[in-house]
Amino acid sequence: MNPALQAAIASAAKQHKQLLDQLKDQGAFSRETAMPAADLAGEQSALVAHYQKRGIIRSTPDGGLYLDRRAYEDHLSSQKTAGKWVLMILGVSVLVGILLLLANKL
Repeated sequence: MNPALQAAIASAAKQHKQLLDQLKDQGAFSRETAMPAADLAGEQSALVAHYQKRGIIRSTPDGGLYLDRRAYEDHLSSQKTAGKWVLMILGVSVLVGILLLLANKL
């Protein structure tokens, strides 16, 4: 994979994690504890919109943002599950590749 593309993917993943971690660290899990949107960096507005569409971030009438605890936990568990699937697919692919190499040598 292209190193520039890898860096861009890593940077995007870091920004996503920072946004969610910032809300989590502030304890913004309800309307009463919502974090003002002004406290977030301007470039994070697209990320906020993305997570609002997915139901992970909710907003208050006055513009505060908070995490929907259940949706956030589901998101975290799906990230762990996705990683396991990727590792499994890579492992199977390597195994198939090795078997093909051995079959060609025989």
